[in-house]
Parts: sequence; C-alpha cells; structure tokens
Amino acid sequence: MAGSCLPPLPRGGGGSGAALPAREQRENNTNKNNNDDAAAPALSQEPFSQAMLAAGDDVMGLGFSCTGFDASGAPVSLAARGGEGGARAAASMHVVADWDANAGGASRRRGKVSSVFFPLPPVSLSPPLVLSLSLFSLLTLSLPLSPSSSVHHRDHHRHHRRHHRRHNQVFNDPIHGHFYLTPLEVAVVDTPAFQRLRDLKQLGTSYFVFPGACHNRFEHSLGVAHLAREHADRVWRLQRGEVDVERGDVKAVALAGLCHDLGHGPFSHVFERELLARGGASPGWCHEDMSVRVFDSILDSGAVPDGALTEAEAGRVRDIILAGHGSGHGDGEDAFLSTPTGGAGTQGTPQGSPSNTNRFPQGKRWLHELVANGRNGLDVDKFDYLQRDAQHTGCRIAADFNRLQAFSKVIGDETCYKWSEYQNVHEVFRARASLHQRVYTHRKAKAVEYMVVDALLAAEPALRLAERAREVETFVTLDDTVLRQVETWWSTRSRLAGDDDVATAIAESQKILRRLRTRDLYRFCDEFVVPAAEAASFALPTPEEVACCVPAAAASSLPADCRGKLDPRDVILCEIPIDLTAGASNPLDRVSFFHHAGSTNKFRMRREDVSSMLPDVCAERKVRAYCRRTDDKAVAAAVSAAFGSWRARRFGTKVGSSTPQRAAAAAVAAAAAAGAAPWSVDAAIAARVAGSGGGGGCGAGGAFANVVNGGGGGGGVGAGVGSGSELKKRRRLDLGGGGGGGGNDDDDEK
Repeated sequence: MAGSCLPPLPRGGGGSGAALPAREQRENNTNKNNNDDAAAPALSQEPFSQAMLAAGDDVMGLGFSCTGFDASGAPVSLAARGGEGGARAAASMHVVADWDANAGGASRRRGKVSSVFFPLPPVSLSPPLVLSLSLFSLLTLSLPLSPSSSVHHRDHHRHHRRHHRRHNQVFNDPIHGHFYLTPLEVAVVDTPAFQRLRDLKQLGTSYFVFPGACHNRFEHSLGVAHLAREHADRVWRLQRGEVDVERGDVKAVALAGLCHDLGHGPFSHVFERELLARGGASPGWCHEDMSVRVFDSILDSGAVPDGALTEAEAGRVRDIILAGHGSGHGDGEDAFLSTPTGGAGTQGTPQGSPSNTNRFPQGKRWLHELVANGRNGLDVDKFDYLQRDAQHTGCRIAADFNRLQAFSKVIGDETCYKWSEYQNVHEVFRARASLHQRVYTHRKAKAVEYMVVDALLAAEPALRLAERAREVETFVTLDDTVLRQVETWWSTRSRLAGDDDVATAIAESQKILRRLRTRDLYRFCDEFVVPAAEAASFALPTPEEVACCVPAAAASSLPADCRGKLDPRDVILCEIPIDLTAGASNPLDRVSFFHHAGSTNKFRMRREDVSSMLPDVCAERKVRAYCRRTDDKAVAAAVSAAFGSWRARRFGTKVGSSTPQRAAAAAVAAAAAAGAAPWSVDAAIAARVAGSGGGGGCGAGGAFANVVNGGGGGGGVGAGVGSGSELKKRRRLDLGGGGGGGGNDDDDEK
C-alpha cells in the first residue's frame, strides 16, 4: 500500500512552507488550553476542509501544522499544500484535534501534534492512496503529545518504557537463552524471600570440589518457570481443543516452577535431611511445605498486585508445588541423599511413598506433573538442573531435552512422548544417575558435607537452626552464608556473662570450619557396592559394629591415646543409593508413548523390544567409610581395615572393595606388619585384584588379603607387579572401569 511506503515522520520543524506561530502565541494558546476545564463545543470539520481546498495544486508535497486552537475550536495555525487529492486527504486530518476525557469526566482540549511534515512523490493521488494517507494520519498523528513542549513527550515515553520493562522482564540465561517473565512473576522475584535464593548454591558442597559449580537456586528457579510456561503454553496452543487447559493453567504452572524451591535451607537437602533431623526440628518438615508457606507470605506481603492472582489460581500453584512430594523422585543433587551414621542419628535414606494422585483435579494431572512428576520423574525441574549442573561442572550428558519436549503431547491426562524418543528418555535418567555418581556424591564433596553438618550441629546452641526453621519470618534469614556467620561470630557480637555454652559451641564449630578452609578434610577410607540380590535386606552397620572389627595388626599401630582401640566417634558410615528415579524398577516402564503427532492413543514400550543393550539393573547401593581424625594416618588405616573386615564377615568373598588401591595398600601394610615375605605380599595383592580370591598369597599376607578385601571380583581392574623394594614401587594399579567421581580422583585431590 502507498501508506506503508511513507518515510518516518520527523518531529518538530513542520517542513518547508509550514508556517509556525510565534513563541508567545504558542505559550498563550498552551496556557489557555491547559486552563480550560469546561466542556468545549464539538470541533467543526469546516476550518480544515476550507483550508485544504484553498491550497494550490502545483506543489510536490503535502504539509500540515497545528499548534493550538481558538475559542471556536479551529486550529490557530494551519498550513497545507497539495493537489486536489492531497487536499481531500488532508481534509480528513481534522481528527488530530480531539477532545480527551480526563479522569474526572470533564473534557479538556489538547493538541495532538505540534508540527508534522511528510513529502510525497509528484504522482497523482488515487482514492486508495488517499485512503491510505488518511489511515496513516490517524495512526501517526494521534499520539497524546503536548503542543507546548517536548518535555511531556519525553516523560511519556520514559514512563512507557518503565511500564514495559516492569511487565515484560527479559532474562539471558546460559542454558535456555533469552526468555521473559510476566508481571506477576517479576513481582514475586523482586521480593527478599525470593532474592534469598541467590545465596543458596544449587549443588551445595559440590562447589568445594567443582569450582565452576557456583550457580544457585535463583537462576534454576527462573529456568524451571520458563520451561514450565513453555511446555504448558505449547499444550494450550496445539491441544486446547482436546485437553483441559486454560490460560490460567499456564500462569499457575509457571508460577509454581518459579516458587518450587523457596523452602530450601542452607545447603539445600543437607539442611532438611541432616541438620533438622538431628537438630530436633518438627517431624515431617520438608522443603515443599516450606515453599508453599514462603509463597503465601509473599502474597500476604502485598508484593503481588491486587487482582493479579485469584485465590483459585493461588491454590493451584500450591497443589503443583506439592504434587511430587513423597514420590521418592526428589529434585537436584541430593534427591537420594546419603545419610551417614557415626553420630548421625538416623540411618539409610528417607523412603517416599507414591504420589497421591487422588488430589489432582480430573483432567489436570498432567499439569501437576510438569514441575514435579511423581509418576515417572520426567519433569521440567529435572530438565533444567541436569543441563545446568552438567554445564557448570564440565560433565557431559547425552540427553536432548529440547527434542524431548518438542516430541511430546498430552494424551489421557499424561504427558507422552513419541516412540522414537525411548532412547532419549533413557538418556535423561542415565544423565541423572551419572551426575549422582560423578558430582553429587563425589567422595570429597561428601567429606565436605559431613564437615559442614558437624560444624553447624556444633554451633546449634548459638545458631538455633531448628527453631528458626519453624517460622517463615526467621527461616528466610537462613542461607549458605551461615558458615561465615559462625566464623565471624565474635567480630559482630560482644561476649556477655552466661555465654559460656555459646562460646564453647562456636569454638568447636570454628575448629571444624578452620579444617575445612585449610583443606584438612575428613579422610575417605573405602567403599563397596551392596550386591543387588541383597540390596533390599541390607542394613547399614553402626560405627560401633565396624570399630570392633579392626584387625590386631592395624590396632597395634594406632596412636597411644587410642589405647589399642578404634574410637567409634572417628568413624563415619554412609549409604549412597543411586538409581534411575524409580528405585530398582525401570522408570521407562512408567512412561507412555505415541506413534505420531495426530495420535490419540498412548502405549507402553518394553525395554527388550527396543534394545538388548539397555541395563537390566536400574539401581545400586554403595556403602562408604570416612575417618574424622586426620592427624595420624594410622587411624584412617585402621578404619579402612575395620571396614574391610566387617564387609568380609557380612558378605564373605562375594563383595570386594570399590577402591582396590586402598584395599591393596591395607593388605600390604598388614601383611608386612605380620612379617610376611615381600613376594607373598605382592602375590596376595595381584591375586586379589585379578579376581582370584586372594589365594595366590601365602602366610599372613594372603590370609589378610582374603579377610580385608573379601576375595572375589575387582571387575574392570588390572594390576602390574614390579620387583622394587619400596611399597609404591612394588605395585601399580590402574582402574579400567568407568563411573566414579568427576573432578580429580587422586587420593590427595583438592
């Protein structure tokens, strides 16, 4: 159209031939217009029409200038040029002088444009072109600008930009790129309770091992909100005729994704399952419930504008946050947090029950499973943290999350995936297990975790974490900076009489934290994998049970203050269960698939029908031993020996150490202490590592290798035995298997 070819309209100046009134005339007219609060008569079109028709027809352009109005409503200054067609077009421009109703209902006159000029090519103006010019004039000349000054013009656009930014906040995320948050979500983000998430590391103590893992739950929550809205909006756009979905559902699920982690305490799951469990918090405390309570406190604070969220929508947000609670699938790095013994109180891992699906509204279960999926563990929370954690730790995962969401649809109140994505779905579950093995349960990261727990429990008389976790007002003051608070306790407080208990507690906590800062970590001793056949019936031993199993050779080398016995307080035992989100079951058995985009039926797929290379076992349970005392290596060696001896008594030769280098070192040390010949020691090591049950050794060396290492297995491990006289030169062990912790796997890793 001709109107679309017009150049931008310059502001001010009026163009050549447009007569501008004097400054005094403009000011007088402006003051008159601003003070005129009475209703003004309707404008007549005649002054415009007559002026246009009186203009010449030999000019190459069309001009228009208007700066004010006289008492009759006619423009004070008006200039127009153009042919007859141009005059007809300009005659329609009377709409630029309009009557605007103010908030009180009274009418007041306002000039719309101070000066406008746009040239036209020297062509005959046809009726369609005239119409285009008229519409163009309506659109471009109706801006509510002050006729007296450009100040109002600038102020208006500044206000408009602020208004726009407030309602459409754009974020540039390293994982998902650019995305936006709605006005409601921005209002929630801009609260102290939400900003607190900036001080909660997403991976907790793993940051002490992986220096790139400095991301926090703030950006994770933003990412989950984006993915939740993206998924729900896709369902609304493509399936709203066949799925029960409304725009309010999109708003609710995005807000739930944004707020689902508000209830996490310092160091996330460690706070919930370790500190509070051992510190005397209320039974049943969980971060999902606290997330809902913090969300309610944000609503009560008035941060959310009135009418932005109805009570029904708020209730839906609460239900979505709580949807996966108790499903056992968890979220983040500690979904299956290992619970240590040795002063730890409880043993094992909290066992969740299947999610209660009866509370979901009919036809809305798929919506409640977007953020926390209690059915099979496939949710946007997992999609975000797996990608984010892998990128920040430098670990590679193979799952294609964008493709998985693109090939999904809701069928039968369940999110289903195209049949061709079976392997991709498996990669999601495998990526989670892999990150657990390499990052979340890294040996050094868990050692740091136990030190943090011990330090905070020691400072509990001063910090009162369990008490502060009961109320929202005090809970939102807790974050990862609690360690720094302990370290600088007396620099911000004056010691008063009667603070002896607090002083003692802080001193003990600071002692542990000083070891943490100087990298004097609890010593990792050994670990083994519980046989799959016995995993269900296995019970974690107590430190006392392990301490009494220390061999005489190892006990004799203990420091004098130990008096030949291993102190159970120096022993930490923990169980680390890792699975594909469904325990020993295959989670893909709970995932539904469809044939093509138009399918209305869903079905399940069997693993053996897809590939014979998919694993039969979907879970593992590891048991680890740590030593708190590191001032004398003999103590850690005794813990390793006692742990191996207990394992041999419990499982015989069926289970071996997962760290053969440590087991071999313990065998050599014990055999040498018993006076075994060097060749028999080496033979015992080689036989044990090679999987022959340790029978190659003779004398004390071979016997001890069988007892401590349990005989059997060592899959994926090879041994090279030399003839040097020194211990480290007599053996060299090379791990041939995969898995294991990411980062540095050396004994002295940082």
